[in-house]
Amino acid sequence: MEGTHLVDIILAAGALGTASFGIVEGLKGGEWLKVGSIGFSKIPTELGAGVMNALKVAYGNNATHYLESLFRNSKDSGELSKTIRQGARIGLTKELASDLAESVGVIDKDLLTNVAIKLRSGDELDKDERSALGRYELALDSRIDAAIANANTKYISGVRKAASIISILISVVVGLTIAFGKENFALTNDVTPFAIIVQSIVIGIVAVPIAPIAKDIVSAIQSVSKSFKSK
Repeated sequence: MEGTHLVDIILAAGALGTASFGIVEGLKGGEWLKVGSIGFSKIPTELGAGVMNALKVAYGNNATHYLESLFRNSKDSGELSKTIRQGARIGLTKELASDLAESVGVIDKDLLTNVAIKLRSGDELDKDERSALGRYELALDSRIDAAIANANTKYISGVRKAASIISILISVVVGLTIAFGKENFALTNDVTPFAIIVQSIVIGIVAVPIAPIAKDIVSAIQSVSKSFKSK
């Protein structure tokens, strides 16, 4: 394969990968496609039933839908973690204290129940209760951060998979058009339609991972080529 042809393929793959990411980015705002919500299911699962019930007390029965909207639209703003943290504090009631203590796993149920009662009544917490509240909030923060981090990891992986599917579809459609189009490009250039389709599939597969570094790869190839030519 000639160097120029290889460079063209790499640049084409990089452009296709970038375009595929752009398409996915444009689709993620659509609620019905759920692209922007990939990975969100990690959050309710890892927070636990106790925390989710507390959030329903704070934000109503549609709390999960509300959190999903925040996850879809403001992943990097910190708004989601802040909302969960505030909701879990507001939802700390005597009825849910035992479940919350079990969810975070580092505090006595009865002690957290006493904390919840005093917070509701406005009574001053004693030393042990203040310590218990601090441990609860610290454990909760760690649980929230871990849940969101895992959700974001799954989201990134899901977006790459979606972009890869799109890039393969686009590449195959273009390959089929070239191979069996009216101008019969494949035959006039002594390349079989099967070879073009295979090449299209390969380009579609490598397009997404190669997109961020396509120009660097091309620069490296050109540098190596110049080096060999100068000898």
